Amino acid sequence: MIASNMRRFLLVVFGLLFIPGIAYMVELSWTLNAVDSGFTSAKMYIVDLDGDGDKDIVGIAQTPDDVAWYDNDGSESFTKRTIDSNAPGVRDVQVGDVDNDGDIDIVISQVDSTPDGVYWYDNDGSENFTKRTISTANNPIYISLVDINEDDELDVLAALWSDGQIIYYENNGGTPSTFTTNSIATGLTSPVDLVAADIDGDNDIDIIASHSSTSIPWYENDGSETFTTRSFASILSSASVREIQIVDVNEDGDLDMVISGTTNLDLFISDGNDNPSFTRSTIDNTASIDHFDVLDLDGDGDLDVVGANETTSGTLEWFENDGSETFTKYQIDSSVTYPWLVDAEDIDGDGDNDVVVGSNNGVELWINGGEVSSDTSAVHGPAQAIQRREMYKQWRAGIYVFEDVEPPTLTDVGIFEPTEQKVLHAAAAGTGATLEKVGVEEEKVKAEVEEAEEKGEPLYESSQHQRICERVYRRFPHNQTMIERINIRLQKGYGFVCP
Repeated sequence: MIASNMRRFLLVVFGLLFIPGIAYMVELSWTLNAVDSGFTSAKMYIVDLDGDGDKDIVGIAQTPDDVAWYDNDGSESFTKRTIDSNAPGVRDVQVGDVDNDGDIDIVISQVDSTPDGVYWYDNDGSENFTKRTISTANNPIYISLVDINEDDELDVLAALWSDGQIIYYENNGGTPSTFTTNSIATGLTSPVDLVAADIDGDNDIDIIASHSSTSIPWYENDGSETFTTRSFASILSSASVREIQIVDVNEDGDLDMVISGTTNLDLFISDGNDNPSFTRSTIDNTASIDHFDVLDLDGDGDLDVVGANETTSGTLEWFENDGSETFTKYQIDSSVTYPWLVDAEDIDGDGDNDVVVGSNNGVELWINGGEVSSDTSAVHGPAQAIQRREMYKQWRAGIYVFEDVEPPTLTDVGIFEPTEQKVLHAAAAGTGATLEKVGVEEEKVKAEVEEAEEKGEPLYESSQHQRICERVYRRFPHNQTMIERINIRLQKGYGFVCP
């Protein structure tokens, strides 16, 4: 009954918040926290590495050749803690629980080193790290962490720039984890970025890779990790792709793409077909946005974009979505030089998303101070803004199954990766169908609940519900606080909790 009432409440709030024809435009204020000006040419992610409830910053730099993390004291004052001071040629970094032991490990790629390769740093749970080899492949540029074969182990994807290959390193588990090398694609021209998502909606993980071409190949998974090359026909006219994100921007249940090129930042809306077609629209064509993140920055319930262009006199900008996928540009910083990565999360815990940039300026944190001037309209006043933030906080593409770039807190770490969003919605719908019967068969349901409680057994309303909760317990077997936080998120977003 509680879950059912929650859904009714959400429907009422949605009706209040999203009235057709009303656009809401707002500028945000930003405050710079220069975390470390000496850690340059850096890629940084926001993640609660030490599990103390506040968000730290983890990353790599080419000056010095470091892998390091910045320990947040809870007040956004950071202490650098070096993991590896001898990591020449580091090019990419990802974070996640590689060995399924409940703490966050770090995966890096190295080039121009002896030897090149993909490596991971095994966290012992107390932030002491042991470097281990995944592969000594030649010239890996970008890497990605994703559970490709859905065995609850994080696998590793790598783009081998000089060899023109996309490689899938299957995580075999074990202590420590071991990996098996599989080739997905060959013959590409300088592959760079790669992302994994269920592009065609058939409940397995496909792969998109960018390379020096005006078209983007994608690799269709047949469900058994055998991949067939497909192509989005010439979605870019004359620009090479720099970065890709897969996210349901218009919230219609289909995965869209945000793509940065050498001249444009574009949105590609999926038609939702099995072999999807995409409609292109321009977010910005006034400057090259090389690195970006997609999330709700102004708390109005739709997905915005924050990005920077990789030049000597670059700018950090955010693009406000009016709710209809029309974007307005605002500047955060006019002097960011050669950014490598932009990541955004609520790092200070005030309910809005902040931005971390790793560049030649070092590690910079831009604190989101909210609206420059308050809006007092009946539809978009302060109370409604709070409601939107609560419902859509960190709403990106879904609830995540691993700590890829996210810290282990409710707003950032969940239990399913973005491509399983449809499964979650199906679970919510299935649970809803069961819970709706409460009003008619209240005594029967009550008796079932009491019987399950007496036996100490969990009570699931659907098979999807059971699958989700079993994964929660498997991920966080000794972390009741995390389970409680996830339950809050599940109830708000999907109308059920894990018993």
